[in-house]
Amino acid sequence: MERKPSFVYYVIYDHPRDYPNHWVMRPWFGFENGDIVPALGCILGATLEDVRAWVPPTHTNLGNVYETDPTIYEVWI
Repeated sequence: MERKPSFVYYVIYDHPRDYPNHWVMRPWFGFENGDIVPALGCILGATLEDVRAWVPPTHTNLGNVYETDPTIYEVWI
């Protein structure tokens, strides 16, 4: 049986190590049991606006809530 996430949030990274020449947007899935799992893929862009365009308009920008990772630019939930 496949689990369905309770919510999806999007993390935008500023040129992370795995894609040093790109802005990156990675979806993450949250489940009722507390699990948070990254999507299998990500969106690459040349600019911040390129990757922001993929975030659904229903989401809100929380800014950088994960200050422990300097490549995280912002989180949308």
